[in-house]
Amino acid sequence: IFHRGAAGGRGARQIFLNTPLSEAESAAIDDLRQALAKQRIIAQATDPLPRYMEAHALRMLQTCKFDVGKTMRMMQTCVAERVRRLPIAEEDVIDDLRSGFMYWHGRDRKCRPCLVIRLERLRGVGRGRG
Repeated sequence: IFHRGAAGGRGARQIFLNTPLSEAESAAIDDLRQALAKQRIIAQATDPLPRYMEAHALRMLQTCKFDVGKTMRMMQTCVAERVRRLPIAEEDVIDDLRSGFMYWHGRDRKCRPCLVIRLERLRGVGRGRG
């Protein structure tokens, strides 16, 4: 879960999902919940995080060095970008899809569709470098 480069040392968390949280991480997420409740993004500090945040909350906290204020600003930026960029319109990517840049190919062991992305087929990437 943690990696510092030295055997046995604890560093920054590398795996964020489906692993137990440390006491400090749990406390930081509780602080984040309280701040979200204070801004009325969630009803109470005991409520779960919004679905679009729950998978990324710990990663964002770690990136912001567990500063709740910075994490809140980062979350607002991420939400604004999601609203601005998603959903992607088909006409925006149809030429890339037709070039074979990306395509669906079968399913994985959990029956999720597999998207293959072939960067070498993306027009304009890597050109001009010699």
